[in-house]
Amino acid sequence: NILCSENCKRININNNNKKWKKTEKGKQYARLYQKKFHRLRIKDRKKAGVCVECEKQLPFYYSKLRCKECLEKNNIRSKKIREQRKKQKICVSCGNKEIINPNQKESLCKKCYFYKAAKRVFGSNAKKYSIVLEKQFQKQNGICPYTGIKLKLADNASVDHTLSRFKYPKEIKNINNIIWVDRRFNEMKRELTMEEFVSYIENILIIFKNKAK
Repeated sequence: NILCSENCKRININNNNKKWKKTEKGKQYARLYQKKFHRLRIKDRKKAGVCVECEKQLPFYYSKLRCKECLEKNNIRSKKIREQRKKQKICVSCGNKEIINPNQKESLCKKCYFYKAAKRVFGSNAKKYSIVLEKQFQKQNGICPYTGIKLKLADNASVDHTLSRFKYPKEIKNINNIIWVDRRFNEMKRELTMEEFVSYIENILIIFKNKAK
């Protein structure tokens, strides 16, 4: 049997099948089904209102998937993994060796960087919007359209809303309202629209010219 039981949906390869288990196809098959049944097990336990790890009954008002004890263990475990990956100079999120900027505090691969950026900007559906952000970056050829500065991921690249998300909250998830700009420019612009920001700079220039005279 591939499943160890009807209740526990994990892969259980028999001892007679050790040769098959060692083959590359066997490893791929095992990994694929372990992931699949792990998701199913989490789904079933979530419906039952129990902790997805220890199956301890959770209070009805509790919104998280794990109990407090399992959350603490999980946080400690994930911190150790992140520290190990940081020392090895690989992506702290997925373990990918191809990281963007090794000098950053949190070393990330390109995929995880766009995912985190999408989560920060859009909130929900980060996986979907990470592809949108990557396409937008490629469309701009990695150049800030306002300053002409070459953008580097995990360095000076920053996502800007052309229409401020504070003044136009409905435009937050509008794909056409998103643009990659230089971080320093974005910090100066903040919640202003481009027209307001330009007029603000023009006023500063006029004052400086008058002082120079």
